[in-house]
Amino acid sequence: MTFNRIETIKESLRSKIQQAEDVVFKELHTKDKYIETFYIKSISDKNILQNNLIKPFFEILTPDSFLAYLQSQPKIKAFENEQKTLDELIRGVTVLFYQDAIFMLDSKVDRNSSVLDTTVETTIQGPQSGFSESLPTNLGLIRQRYPETTLTIETTEVGKISKTKVMILHDKKFADPDVLNRIKQFLTSVDINMFQTGEQLLDAIKKSNRSLIPVMLVTVLKP
Repeated sequence: MTFNRIETIKESLRSKIQQAEDVVFKELHTKDKYIETFYIKSISDKNILQNNLIKPFFEILTPDSFLAYLQSQPKIKAFENEQKTLDELIRGVTVLFYQDAIFMLDSKVDRNSSVLDTTVETTIQGPQSGFSESLPTNLGLIRQRYPETTLTIETTEVGKISKTKVMILHDKKFADPDVLNRIKQFLTSVDINMFQTGEQLLDAIKKSNRSLIPVMLVTVLKP
């Protein structure tokens, strides 16, 4: 594959993924070697990246030996086409650009070990996993359930003292710009010193007799 072809694919992939704080394009250098990596860290396992890419990259001395490693590593496969690479990227695979080749490292994280079971609301159908207090974990869970390149993540802060990070997630294809803008304005207008939980935000919404999202109450009557 020619250099120009690799650069075209690289830029095409980057342009189709909405930029966010968990979208990473990172370069690794040694005296004789250079590699570029592209991955989404909220759905990629940092231990897999460390053990199967970063550590071997700095331990294997010659460029040809490292190329041979990439070609023989079971977790790494060669580039097939751009669309398949894009589909794999938004599911946790790391794309590698090395010399005149493109590889894909299976770095998908196993969220089953880090996501909590739902306890407040009983889930009768579907997965039993629920959100945790970790924003990156929650973001990774959403990305796994909604693997779309148009998923957009915007970050803001709520709380004058706590300055708590809040993420606004929306699909660029479907979100109404006017509604999105009103949500941003509302978050900016929330007058609170310490913001710690979603319940506080819900209380702030309820004070205006309006709901940010539709609310439904289900009551089960027993005979």
